[in-house]
Amino acid sequence: MLANPGIAFIGIIFKSVGLGLAFLFLYLFPAGFYAPSWIRIFLLAWVVWALLWLIFPQSIFSFQDPFNIDLLGFLLLMAWWSIGIFAQIYRYYRVSGPVERQQTKLVTFGAAIVAVAYTLYVPLRQMMAFLPRSNLAEVVFTMVAPYIFLVMVMAIPITITFSIFRYRLWDIELIIRRTLVYSALTATLAVIYLGTVLLLQSLMFGWLSRLSSAVLALSTLVVAALTNPLRLRIQRDIDRRFFRQRYDAEKALEAFSAILNDEVDMDVLSNRLMVVVEETVQPTFVGLWMAPLTPPTAFPEHEPPKPPLTDQRKV
Repeated sequence: MLANPGIAFIGIIFKSVGLGLAFLFLYLFPAGFYAPSWIRIFLLAWVVWALLWLIFPQSIFSFQDPFNIDLLGFLLLMAWWSIGIFAQIYRYYRVSGPVERQQTKLVTFGAAIVAVAYTLYVPLRQMMAFLPRSNLAEVVFTMVAPYIFLVMVMAIPITITFSIFRYRLWDIELIIRRTLVYSALTATLAVIYLGTVLLLQSLMFGWLSRLSSAVLALSTLVVAALTNPLRLRIQRDIDRRFFRQRYDAEKALEAFSAILNDEVDMDVLSNRLMVVVEETVQPTFVGLWMAPLTPPTAFPEHEPPKPPLTDQRKV
């Protein structure tokens, strides 16, 4: 345990959040929903566990150093990992279809490698005490084994990356787009927040210098009010610069929606609709069929019904 309790407290927070995100990944991968649905109870249980870890850092709830954990702590940690592995096995056999199984089999294999590696780590470390020259064996094991394990952990991001590009595991364009949007949004809001805090503190220096909590609250309200407008503006700028086809399609749909409010001529609307479909979907050909206004039986017998309006054009 670190001598500085503040740094130790921060370390516990980061480690508990990291383990919680790892468990959440096993609960949700790859579709983003819990399977089975009751598995979400264990995420809430982990929140309680992490709080107990913060309150009692020297108790059995502590996973402070997973490489030097005792046997009881190892069994408890493996119990948590087993819940996530069960969720993945259940999803693979009861929920996933053939395509999703093809997409996730490599990722499952990479996760299994990491799980087996850590399962062997602690028992092997315990066995070092029974070897001849145990002190030397423990030193060598401590110097080498953690780095070998960390290298094996790379199997998970490697298999995820391969599955994304080889089997279209996720919509990579959507991931890139959201990463760009929220990274730019986070950086912008951080700059605005720090600038607002510094500006208000400089303005209130003196007779209002004691209202530091009010400054922080006001800065938080400013950032909260700007979050959604900034996100929309950043998203439009990123779409216009990096996803031009999507941006042009959204603009075409907005223009067509504006025409619908004022135009009543069906010929004009049909032509505009054909243009919008050509610009947004870009199909090989476009066809438009409009149902007749009256049923065919309503026409007189001596007058054949007019054919419905059709239009086709090649792109």
